[in-house]
Amino acid sequence: MQPEAGGGWLPIKGFMIGFALIFVGMLVMIASILYQALKQGGGGKYGGVVVIGPLPIVFGSDSGMVKIAVISAIALMVIALLLMIIPGLLVKRWFSLQ
Repeated sequence: MQPEAGGGWLPIKGFMIGFALIFVGMLVMIASILYQALKQGGGGKYGGVVVIGPLPIVFGSDSGMVKIAVISAIALMVIALLLMIIPGLLVKRWFSLQ
């Protein structure tokens, strides 16, 4: 296979390296969670939030973990909202300056 003129293999290699790093990071996180669960004998605390549309489903082993899960979910939703709104505002401002 010959690389296309002007394109080259760099974008494909960069994508594959990034994908591999994300995959390895996920494997390390899963291994860490499993290690901690086996080390504690399965008696650890847990909590989480599943958001389906506008409805959050909150679960947890105790009220402290539920509070942490809800606060984390709200923080992540605010960050996601900002990451969606800020680029549009920057583009709008950029074109109004020209």
